[in-house]
Amino acid sequence: MVDHMVERLTPGDDGKAKRFHSSSLANLNQFFENFKLRNVTDDAQLDMIVQSAQQLLSGVDAQSIRDNEAVRDNTAKGLGLVKQCLDSLVVEAGSRKITFESEEEAEA
Repeated sequence: MVDHMVERLTPGDDGKAKRFHSSSLANLNQFFENFKLRNVTDDAQLDMIVQSAQQLLSGVDAQSIRDNEAVRDNTAKGLGLVKQCLDSLVVEAGSRKITFESEEEAEA
């Protein structure tokens, strides 16, 4: 969702603003409301990032993003930083082997 918002808030190659739908902001705000229930691992780092994004978007509505270039730019920059923080949390999966054999069976 953050990637999509950053992409929509970044001007196109021609420098013109891209179309921005209210549903993008509504979906992100809905995620913020449900995050506490979904954070089953109690990830404090992710919780801080979500709170930062929520504060950034507090009081911002889709119409002000469309009409006010300063609001659009500040929101894009802030969400860009949120995206960088989220990207740093993503870890490539390793080649982990899980077996259901006992150690004795595995040695045989």
